[in-house]
Amino acid sequence: MNEVERWIDLDKPKICWIHGPAGAGKSAIAQTLSETCSERGQLAASFFFSRSVPSRNHARWFFTTIALQIAHSMPQMRPRICKAVEDDLQILHKQHSAQLQQLLILPLLSPSSSSSAPAPPFLVIVDGLDECDGDQSMLLLHILELVTTHSLPLRFLIFSRPEPQICHFFDTVAMNACTRISIYGDHQAHEDVRLFLRTGFNKIHDSERHVAIMKHVPKPWPSDGVVQLLADRSDGYFIYASTVLKYVDEEYSSCIDRLREILELSKPGSSVFGGLDKLYMQILSIYPVTDPLLHVLGSLLFPLTFYIPGRAESLQVILDKSSIFCMACTLS
Repeated sequence: MNEVERWIDLDKPKICWIHGPAGAGKSAIAQTLSETCSERGQLAASFFFSRSVPSRNHARWFFTTIALQIAHSMPQMRPRICKAVEDDLQILHKQHSAQLQQLLILPLLSPSSSSSAPAPPFLVIVDGLDECDGDQSMLLLHILELVTTHSLPLRFLIFSRPEPQICHFFDTVAMNACTRISIYGDHQAHEDVRLFLRTGFNKIHDSERHVAIMKHVPKPWPSDGVVQLLADRSDGYFIYASTVLKYVDEEYSSCIDRLREILELSKPGSSVFGGLDKLYMQILSIYPVTDPLLHVLGSLLFPLTFYIPGRAESLQVILDKSSIFCMACTLS
């Protein structure tokens, strides 16, 4: 994350693309940076795409959300953006090009009321671009237009998997206008995972749900050596660390026993995904309601033509059981 921090402190390029595989911790880094930059007064806006959330799995509300957040983070822009909406009440439903022009370009290009005013927030964080249904390249073209053609005082930090159409855009169209950062299991990723685990275990130790077990357990728990061991086995992938913490933090189980089970499952030298397989097998093996669980897993494996991979909503149609639907959402 140090490389990202260095880019934030620079003036150019205006776009930074952070890419990595599923579970590499992109969303965790994006969330951490959003909170940190917000505290510093640097965050202008953020948008977190999510394939499973209907309001955030497409770009329909992307630019209106960015404009709304800028109106909040930059009070001097609020009257201009509000006036744009008042002048055209249909702007929220128009094409992106119209929204860009009326809600962002014109308000942000207007002269500032005071040249001596402190620097306004400038950073826009976009997470999960690969989870946006529709034309991702067109969305990227609009972002590129904002910072190059119109030179708006904004900089975009974009997180995504390296999917072909996104790679093509950054390899060709935006090649000279962006910084690219890979988080494929580098040393810093291991360190970030270690800090993530330590913070998570500290929260578990202090949690009210585990007070009866942990009140006589001194900190640090677990030891720094155990945390480092788990970080090493994660290979820099946050999905492993996140799954470990969720499993240990189960409300009606002993967090000490659950951590011991994980340490016994993981073998030195195994890949993170092999470790995840074993961890998931352990989680599924102790699930108390076996029949519905098998029903859900069977539906995931059955090659139905109308099943959409990754969409828990399609399981609701297949299974038609609200309780199983909830379970499916949890597993996904």
